Amino acid sequence: MHFLGIKSCFFMLAISIASLLGSYGFAAERLLAEELYNSANLHKNYAGWHNSMSAMLENYKKALPEEIFNKLQRRFNLLTSEKRYKRRTVRALRNNLSDTEVRVLLEWYSVGGKELSRQERLLSAESAPETPLNIWVQEQKLSSKRIQVLSLLMEETHAVDQGADFIVQSALSMAELVSQNMPEEQKLDIELIRERLTKQRQAIYQELQKVSLARFAWTYQDISDEQLEDYLSFVRTIDAQTWFEVVNRAQANMLLTGNN
Repeated sequence: MHFLGIKSCFFMLAISIASLLGSYGFAAERLLAEELYNSANLHKNYAGWHNSMSAMLENYKKALPEEIFNKLQRRFNLLTSEKRYKRRTVRALRNNLSDTEVRVLLEWYSVGGKELSRQERLLSAESAPETPLNIWVQEQKLSSKRIQVLSLLMEETHAVDQGADFIVQSALSMAELVSQNMPEEQKLDIELIRERLTKQRQAIYQELQKVSLARFAWTYQDISDEQLEDYLSFVRTIDAQTWFEVVNRAQANMLLTGNN
């Protein structure tokens, strides 16, 4: 997952909201699902996800009374703990992937994927280049082959589409969490928020599309074209497509309180 550039989209959504103030076979075994979580280094996603959600929460601070925001903050801290993040993600893997699919993914992450996931750079406010990302990527003078491989990777992972879906669903989950912590007479109109988010999705998609190449270039800067081509072959498989969808959906729904 890639989180830089998402904060501005969250800000747009928060302004709008604040204004209203498995698959084949049997489910995977728990130990296999946990092994996949660790092998794929999904724990590296946690920091970026948590930072993005925290920035989104912060946008509500001025719109809510201090007492309500503090209550919301405490609830948010419980729902976004790293322990809960892992537990919910592993459960999603178990519920949506079969043992067969998990073993295929584990095989990838034990060979080519192991080194690639290790070399991926985190993209966060702390780790980003000092210059703006759009300027940084121009300074790299990427070859036409590199741009082609990165563009294909973006396309095959459905990065922009899934990123837009992630933002919309996360914003809706945050709105529901806010509403749950407000007095009955002040609760948000969730259906109206859902309608507004749906209308804003295209604008979010376009915003992400502008920054996606630079984000991919940063994340994979230490990885060779040959390694990326191997990765591209992997992400085109049905098992990989299912894997990305499951992980993205799990993150987008992380704030939901059912089945903690």
